[in-house]
Amino acid sequence: MRESPLKTCRKFRATGRPARVVGNFKVTDHLYRSLFEGSRAGILVADVQARQFRYANQVICRMLGYTEDELLRLGVANIHPPEILERTMGAFVEMVNGTKDLVETRCVRKDGSVLDVSISTTVTGQGHVIGSFIDITERKQAEQTLREWNQTLESRVAERTTELQTRQTELEHAHRLALISEVSVGIIHQIGQPLCAMGANLAVIKTKLSACKLKSRATRSRRVRTARRSGAR
Repeated sequence: MRESPLKTCRKFRATGRPARVVGNFKVTDHLYRSLFEGSRAGILVADVQARQFRYANQVICRMLGYTEDELLRLGVANIHPPEILERTMGAFVEMVNGTKDLVETRCVRKDGSVLDVSISTTVTGQGHVIGSFIDITERKQAEQTLREWNQTLESRVAERTTELQTRQTELEHAHRLALISEVSVGIIHQIGQPLCAMGANLAVIKTKLSACKLKSRATRSRRVRTARRSGAR
């Protein structure tokens, strides 16, 4: 069976020897616990094969709302939302294989509420993976708020752009109508003068025609009278 990360530390109590040596530094049970318990991050140590938790510090207990004993009865699959579990377990495998050491995902608290977390990992030589959890819920909420603001701003810009384009189209249309009106006035003026002259000429012709008709009637009347006189003789 694999030795848990703290079992090695506990041996120090019985033997009085350092639990392990990292470089020139002797890591004792007390120092080991101090590193975990003094961390601002929530820490979970999971068995690579069983994917069950073997250690939990108080920060992760507070973060997820469990006691340490409760967390040690759970596994990786128990603290993530079902809808992202498959993706999360895939990320866990990548972490174990060393192809990924940081992931942003979501965790489920004991009360069912969800929080966003950033998890960085370290794989030990004893078949365990140490996960360091940072609550990034506020950052994610701020990012979502920023995205909503950006979307609102883009929507307002699009509306304003459409409004300006509509006004520009209306102004161009009004300008074209003004040009057409101006051209029409010029054309009417150019055509109007000859028409006025033609109208005057027509009036003169009409007057002359009327005079001719009167003269012709008078001539016929004289001829009729003359013919009557001749017949009476």
